[in-house]
Amino acid sequence: MAESRLRALQRPTRDRFQEWLSASAPIQSPDPRFEVRRVRPSEFEMIYDLVDSVFGVKRPRPLYDWLYRRNPFGLARCWITVERASGRPIGSNALWPWPCARGGERREAVLGGDTVLAREWQRQGLSATRDVVSRTYPWWSSTIAVGWPNEKTRGALRKRGRAEQFAARVPHAILPLRGRGAGAAAMAATLVGAVLAGWQRGALREDFAGAIEPVRRFDAAFDAVTAGCAAADSLWFPHGADFLNWRYLEHPTHEYVALAAHGDDGLAGYCVVRVDGERGWLMELVAPPRQPAVRALLQRAVATARQAGCTRLNALAGPSWPHWLLLRSAGFIRGRPWPLFVHAPSEPSATSAESWQLSPGDVDGL
Repeated sequence: MAESRLRALQRPTRDRFQEWLSASAPIQSPDPRFEVRRVRPSEFEMIYDLVDSVFGVKRPRPLYDWLYRRNPFGLARCWITVERASGRPIGSNALWPWPCARGGERREAVLGGDTVLAREWQRQGLSATRDVVSRTYPWWSSTIAVGWPNEKTRGALRKRGRAEQFAARVPHAILPLRGRGAGAAAMAATLVGAVLAGWQRGALREDFAGAIEPVRRFDAAFDAVTAGCAAADSLWFPHGADFLNWRYLEHPTHEYVALAAHGDDGLAGYCVVRVDGERGWLMELVAPPRQPAVRALLQRAVATARQAGCTRLNALAGPSWPHWLLLRSAGFIRGRPWPLFVHAPSEPSATSAESWQLSPGDVDGL
């Protein structure tokens, strides 16, 4: 019964976008120059253009649509600030529905990102104006919101008196895969890389008798493994098959490699590695701790990142993640922790990193 309930948490629920869109807003913008309102899906392109303009980078439209429209948990919830005189959008932020639970109980949650304000309107208090409207909206008090703000956004949040919503920083670890250099330095780097590879293979030596195979599609068998190996009594993000397929195998721009460990008793675990660019990421590692399968999966993940040309492999997880000891024994070294933003009025302990089980798959930029 407990396993079936956990597996049910991993399936998308009915998208409540229309309820969110039609609920009455308690107040209007306190600044008469601007309108702060919710955004319909037919207006998403307006958000895309604004984000591109502020960030100075033109994202592929399929990437936007994948995140805003194709999320299996529902359409993006976006707030926009519009200059009344010109009708021009000058600010926005997005909230993407995200799977979340405490133990075996589902929680309403969103992942926040793409928070932008036109450059000519920055440092004039307009983010606070948007907050006054969106943060007093009834859904805001009943929804857990998490995000990974950059340093600029963290500074702005501190100025608006919201520093207490940063959780303790989330542990981050790095595995060096090869040296770097040119000419003679390149030869030395190659030697260093060979030594590192040999040492890491020895550190991850395992006696797994099964097979490690590529994943073409996640299905219900993976849900059972996730329910048995990734579920937590604390807050956690249930990554079911629908989520995993969308998040990794259907991603329009990033390259992910998904691997599954198959033993005599069937599926024993899985992992996902992002391999585009020099910085590889261990996105998922789900298997029973201290078992041969998890060591075999990590060994293949390291080899996959190295073969793809990554100079290092990164990992990010909560302090209670069961595989930290394995990663340390494999040579991962401590990196700079990542700050997690949490808004959870109904979960007072949520601002502690110890309250969360998460993975890089819960970071919008990865």
